Amino acid sequence: PFGSGIKATWSETLKCAPLSSLIDKVGYSRFVIGPAITLRLKNALNINLHGGMALRRRLELTDVNDEIIDRTPKSGPFFAVGLSLAPKIKNPEVGLDN
Repeated sequence: PFGSGIKATWSETLKCAPLSSLIDKVGYSRFVIGPAITLRLKNALNINLHGGMALRRRLELTDVNDEIIDRTPKSGPFFAVGLSLAPKIKNPEVGLDN
């Protein structure tokens, strides 16, 4: 079996632990949109493919003096490959697979 569609995701990360003697925090965010495909290999194993554009990327570093250093990259294409487990679960109420 095979599934496909359009996927859009907003992600944001803030790391507050000191990374060096100069950098105290790092913040990164992005919006990604593009086609996604899922291929079911065996009973519960899937391969997930997702590509498209990474938009509105933002990378900010905060130094130990609380000054913000902006290192925002340009928008650009991306491609991601992943594995997922999705076992079928028997529904005890109706006796059907979900």
